[in-house]
Amino acid sequence: MNRKIKKQNTFFAVILALSLCFSLVACGKEPVVETMVIGNGQMSGVFSPFFSETADDQVIVDLTSMTLLRPDVDGEPRPYASSCEVLEEKDPSGKTLYTTYRFQLMDNLYFSDGEPVTADDVVFSVKVLCDPTYNGLSAVGTLPIKGLQEYKYDRPDYEEMVASLEAEADEIPDGYIEEYIMEMAKADVAAYAKEDIAAYLAIDLDPALSDEETTNFLIEAYYQFELEYSYDYYLDGAKAAYFDELLSTRLSGPQDSILVTEISGVKKVDEKTVDIILVGVNPAAIFELGDIVVSPEHYYCEGEENGKLAKGNLDGIRQRSASPLGAGPYIFQSFENNVVALTANENYLPGKPETVNLKVVSSSAANMLDAIMLAEIDMAQVPATEENRLRAEGNGLIAENFDFPGYGYIGINSINISDVDVRKGLLSLMNREPAVNTYFGMMAEVIERPLSKSSWAYPEDAKAVYAYDPGQALAYFLSAGYEQTMVKGKPLLARDGIQLSLMAGVGGEGIMDHPAALVFTQMKTDLEEMGGSMEIIDSDMSVLVEGLYQGSWDLWAASWELPIDPDMSNRYMTGAEGNYYGLSNGEIDGVLHQAASTANIEQRKELYREVMERIMDEAVELPLYQRQNLLVYNPEVIDSTTMPEELTEYYNYLQEIHKICLLK
Repeated sequence: MNRKIKKQNTFFAVILALSLCFSLVACGKEPVVETMVIGNGQMSGVFSPFFSETADDQVIVDLTSMTLLRPDVDGEPRPYASSCEVLEEKDPSGKTLYTTYRFQLMDNLYFSDGEPVTADDVVFSVKVLCDPTYNGLSAVGTLPIKGLQEYKYDRPDYEEMVASLEAEADEIPDGYIEEYIMEMAKADVAAYAKEDIAAYLAIDLDPALSDEETTNFLIEAYYQFELEYSYDYYLDGAKAAYFDELLSTRLSGPQDSILVTEISGVKKVDEKTVDIILVGVNPAAIFELGDIVVSPEHYYCEGEENGKLAKGNLDGIRQRSASPLGAGPYIFQSFENNVVALTANENYLPGKPETVNLKVVSSSAANMLDAIMLAEIDMAQVPATEENRLRAEGNGLIAENFDFPGYGYIGINSINISDVDVRKGLLSLMNREPAVNTYFGMMAEVIERPLSKSSWAYPEDAKAVYAYDPGQALAYFLSAGYEQTMVKGKPLLARDGIQLSLMAGVGGEGIMDHPAALVFTQMKTDLEEMGGSMEIIDSDMSVLVEGLYQGSWDLWAASWELPIDPDMSNRYMTGAEGNYYGLSNGEIDGVLHQAASTANIEQRKELYREVMERIMDEAVELPLYQRQNLLVYNPEVIDSTTMPEELTEYYNYLQEIHKICLLK
């Protein structure tokens, strides 16, 4: 271990030596170091704007390229390489038929090689992400872009063909549903514990059977059980599976002859303007489309016929993944020995970077702070703990906190606890502030609504709905029909002779290592003093999540990691995959549908505010905390006056990297 650390320190010493070369480049009135060194995680070298797969590789993409739009500190999309105008085409009833996103490129926009950025480059970038063979992480190709399926399947008659297949899928072949149920039985037996499957089937397992024999026995028993009692349940799933089979066998991508060469909903208006037309309304589309990197067709299609994209063949583009070229603040030079070297792009639209040379160094998260303290790295994001913050500040470094994109919460299963007054009473027993402060210190704060506090949809005036108040909690329980009596000298909180008893799940890995553990412990004490009971199950996350799927927890603690778009349908819509609360509220569903039917951000803010107020009134969730990320840098090297004024989960220092100056 010591030898490994010595090798690493030697490596960083080389980097440090490189970083101490001086130049006369001015940044204000102070001389600057020619090279800035920032820390990063392990980079794989896939720096493609189309195919990067890790956050660490994406750092290099961000440094060398520009997206159409990018989020501001609140997560709202703002102009970057282009501006964007949203136009809606409605029918006489007011229903939106098409939504057009009109992207207009900025004036004087050039790639780092000096070539102008044009509408052709935007169209090219979109077509790569929508190519039939594209297998990267972008979701642009899943948006309802007009003509996209015709392009992907190379079928001008796609809609007519699909209609024909849908009709054909209604006539499922004999035996298909049975085969489908068997496949589902195999999948479920593989996914769940054998004991759980046996309990579901109300059968006993034979200990004399081998593991394979037990598995086969359960598959057959499960199949027969579902066939007899749940046949109708599988009809829609079988029909959908059969349709997918027909679709995959009858439709094919481009082969020898390409019939559809363009996407009808991606139109070049002029040399600087591109329209992307979506069918209907998709509020999240602005974020996906805005995140498209404008990439140079002349570079990525060099060697292709006429220098144009060859539909169905992205091999040439993939081959350039290690050498990105774009319109971003820096120009990629090399990737050697886990170090990416970059130089300032004089053509960068917001202005040539003040620091001429930049090196991005791979390091482990555990070593990052030590590397900054040893002056081997100038700046990096380090694990956000109170200990790291205190160590950094104690060694003269600047540590800046900013929000993690998500939040922690305590949820209540409304099916298990159906009385809303009981749920409100439980929320009134959650003493959040001391628990969060004890666990995170200054690295987290209590929030009052079920959304990241940095989201543009988070209500700025949000106040606590349920303060910690055992007296109020008891009042809620009594309102729900519970009575508090004395039995053998001890209080009993019961309704119809049944004690208020709860089971709470927390993922504390067996040692109660979780901020909600303190909340639950206090709840247990308070509830027992009232005459109720509460069992706290401290488990690993796999057990906790399995309990959520099965609906076995009355209460649980977990966290949501959220995208920029604040759509809440996947959590609170009736029957939604992430609706572990058992919530079924037609009014909430209606408001969520309204929010999904417009791209107007101000309207959506008000609609989501209404949803969150209704969620709080339903008392199925109490937001617990929003934790922080931690950026650390050396103020003796970096001019702190040139750092961004505000960092958030959506806006980090890389977005102002061109302004950052070095002093030493």
